[in-house]
Amino acid sequence: MDTKNNLIEVLEEIQRRHKKNNLLSGLHVGQKRILDAMNKSRFVSIRSPRRWGKSTGLLRIGMDMADKMNCRCLYLAMYRTNAKSIAWQIAQELNENLGWTTNLVELALRGPGNRELLIMGADRPDLARLLRGWKNCVVIVDEAQSWSIDLEDLCNSILRHTLTDMRGHLLIAGTPGWDEQSFFARISNSQMPGWEAVVGEPLENPWTAVQQKEEMDEILKNNPDAYKEPWWQREYEGRWVADNRNLVYPFNTNNILYNWENTNKIRILGIDWGSAAESAFVVGEFDTSIDNKLTFVDAFEQPNMSLENYVNVINDLKQRWSPIITVADPGGTNKALTDELAVRCHLPIINADKTDKEAAIASMVRDMSLGMIQVASPQSEVLLSCWRQLVWDRKLDGTREERGKNHLSDTALYVRRAAWNYTHVPKPPQETEEQIMKRRIIEQHEKRMKQINRYGGG
Repeated sequence: MDTKNNLIEVLEEIQRRHKKNNLLSGLHVGQKRILDAMNKSRFVSIRSPRRWGKSTGLLRIGMDMADKMNCRCLYLAMYRTNAKSIAWQIAQELNENLGWTTNLVELALRGPGNRELLIMGADRPDLARLLRGWKNCVVIVDEAQSWSIDLEDLCNSILRHTLTDMRGHLLIAGTPGWDEQSFFARISNSQMPGWEAVVGEPLENPWTAVQQKEEMDEILKNNPDAYKEPWWQREYEGRWVADNRNLVYPFNTNNILYNWENTNKIRILGIDWGSAAESAFVVGEFDTSIDNKLTFVDAFEQPNMSLENYVNVINDLKQRWSPIITVADPGGTNKALTDELAVRCHLPIINADKTDKEAAIASMVRDMSLGMIQVASPQSEVLLSCWRQLVWDRKLDGTREERGKNHLSDTALYVRRAAWNYTHVPKPPQETEEQIMKRRIIEQHEKRMKQINRYGGG
């Protein structure tokens, strides 16, 4: 049996070698720049317009490496269905050069030895953790602009370690999105040491250039100003362009204070507890003499905090800022933590108001537009970064929710609501006509009784 199996393996290897691997010969000029970048660094980003051929080019390169190095190429997109719709058909067509066996259930192509292409979705912490301990020679992360989990953490904590043994390559690709401060934006704009950036040009793909040009001309014919739109510049030109219309907090940069001076105004400390995630701390200062203007004077995040860490950080903030109120997220198991810290830090901590969040955000955005909210820089620069990347994600049912990391923005919202409640003097309720009539009758009766008591009845 062993001899028969060995003979089958030998025949399969002969058959595989008979198929000529010419995957790289199908790369167009722009895609070949990826190979040039890989010769300079093991970590490469690819930013391009739509229909440039980044997914096809990366699969050609990844499958070629897996074949020649006898190893696994791992292709990752956000979700399994997403990964399958992008990569599976392309991989099957490219497999005509290799003759590997296909497994639709596992979304895998396998050749002799350790040769493998595995297609997966991994935009969830539980799925990402499953990748620990693997050994790959190349990892492709596609549509990087749309991932919701922290890609920087995924790359540094998990993916790069799967490439260590074979000194493999990590290739991250996508079309520019809405977050100019994201990890993908930074590596694709050559802002991170150790990363090589490949930038695809419009109409560079010879197989789709004609169709793409016709599509662009048709759009411009119906809307001559379309080229000014952020979606056009991102999707058709491959440029990073912010679109403030979709931001949850469209903060005006004119309200950044670069020369803020410490004063002794009223201050509130806001806290958003974290466990494995970061805990957020924000200090707001408001001036009741100037229309209750609120200035965020300190903001930061800190991960993996123990009880002692919380005690030290809160005591330090107490000493620096002397807050009159500390407001914190009361949710879940946080109540026990809040009660413990209130005792150990000798600090009254009130529960954050979390009701009707979208209305509270709208009210805060209105104050931003009126210049009633300012941010001290660089002390609160991380809060500005948070606001810049937080966008509304509209659901199929018409509702919307925030997309992006919102620990700091939520904490700033706690502070703003607490400050507003602290300074707000409620107006007396408006009386109805019936209440006014009753009040006047009572007043007349009391006046009459005073006269009777004073002069006597009769």
